[in-house]
Order: sequence, then C-alpha cells, then structure tokens
Amino acid sequence: MRKGIKKAIKFILRKCSLGEEHIETKKQSFKLEKIVSLIKKGKENKIKLLFVLIFLILLCVFSKWLFVIAALVLVALSRLFQKFIPFKIGFELVTLFNACFSIAYGPVFGAIFGFFSILMTLVISEEIKRRWAFVSIISAVVVAVVAGIFPYEIYMSLAMFGFLLAALYDVIFDVIYRITLGRMDMFKRIIFYCTHVYLNYLLFLHFGQKILLYLSGM
Repeated sequence: MRKGIKKAIKFILRKCSLGEEHIETKKQSFKLEKIVSLIKKGKENKIKLLFVLIFLILLCVFSKWLFVIAALVLVALSRLFQKFIPFKIGFELVTLFNACFSIAYGPVFGAIFGFFSILMTLVISEEIKRRWAFVSIISAVVVAVVAGIFPYEIYMSLAMFGFLLAALYDVIFDVIYRITLGRMDMFKRIIFYCTHVYLNYLLFLHFGQKILLYLSGM
C-alpha cells in the first residue's frame, strides 16, 4: 500500500515537473518569436526611416524644402511604370531635376539631390534589388555635378544640354557596368539609349526653363 502511494506521489511530481518545463519552453519560444517579429518590423521600417532622413537633411540644408520633397516624390514615381514593362524605356525625371537644382543652387546641392532622388527612384521601382543599382547612383551624382559646373549657356541651349547630360549618364553607366559587372544586353541598351536621350531632350525643351525660372524666384 505504501509502495503504491509512493509511486503515485512520484508520478504526480514528475508530471508537475514536466508541466513546468513545458511552460518554460513555451515562454522561451514566445520570446524568440517576439524577437524575430521585431527584426522583421525593423526591416520593413528601413524605407520609412530613409524617407524621414531625407526630410531632416533637406530641412537643414534648404529652406524651400517643400518643393524639394515634391520634386523627390515626382522623380521617384517617374520610374514606377518600369515594374510592369519587360524592356527598358528611358523615361525618367532624375536628369531633368538634378540638372535644374545643380544649375540653380550649385553642384554640391545638386549632388545631394541627385543621390537621394536616384536612391528613392530605385527603391520605389524595386530596381534597388538589381546588381547594377550602385552604378545608377554613381552616374546620377556625376551628371548632377557636371550640370552645376559646366557653363552650358555659353555654348548651347538648355534642351541640347539636357540631351548631352542624358548621353553622359548612359556613357558613365556603361563604362562602370562593363568594368565591374561585365557584359550587358546591347539590344536592350540601344532601346534605352534612343528613348532616354530623346525624351530628356523633350523634357528639357518644354520644362527645363520653367523649372529654372521657378527656382530662381524662390
């Protein structure tokens, strides 16, 4: 009888011990899930933090930040259509606004705007995932600096200058790409070249002077 009671007590104690271990395991599992969830949320918030950083930087360096923010959003959205088209079309507003800001406010501001504008464009169009994304950033910044330094008005119209800036972007992109990443699909590049330089010529022809006049009056 006593042996039976002892066995029953041992059994109950063992069950209680296992129950406590199970509860402890569940607690640890819950903590781990919470940590993983926080990490995931952190990744999702990276883009939001990027936009907040852009707001703060532009607020510090440029008083007319509302127009700059509007330009950044417009530039970023200009490449959104590329997600739905299998071949590359050279329509973008990066070159136009980069050049106008560089001409109006100098190459330093133009380079800052160029960096953030192309970065936002790549993020929103999801082209930031492509291995050539860094080449686009370098090319856009260089074009912005050239636009702010070169006295184009002595030699040519703004429309022709925009045409040459678009061509310069393509040349820089191709040279860096070939050095760092190797070959590219030339058929696709030719389509992009033709549409890119021509569409930028039209953009600078119809909107370039208007943007510059607006910026000079701010």
